[in-house]
Amino acid sequence: LLQKPNLLLPLQNSAHNHQARNAEYFEKAGASIVVPAIDDFVPLLLSLLNDVDRQEKMRHALASLSRPHAAKEIAELILHL
Repeated sequence: LLQKPNLLLPLQNSAHNHQARNAEYFEKAGASIVVPAIDDFVPLLLSLLNDVDRQEKMRHALASLSRPHAAKEIAELILHL
């Protein structure tokens, strides 16, 4: 909902690698930047801070992925089972 450009550093030992898969989903959508290693964080952050166009593209991508009423939609689906 906040639609803030972001960097994602997924945990390498997460169950079934779910953090990496989720991060890749958002990166492919243009909504996030995946940080491959902690040493890459600062350079990627500085690059993003200096790239206003990329920040705006990420905001638009995040807006397109937003589901502000997701909890209500899920509850309605459950009630109709």
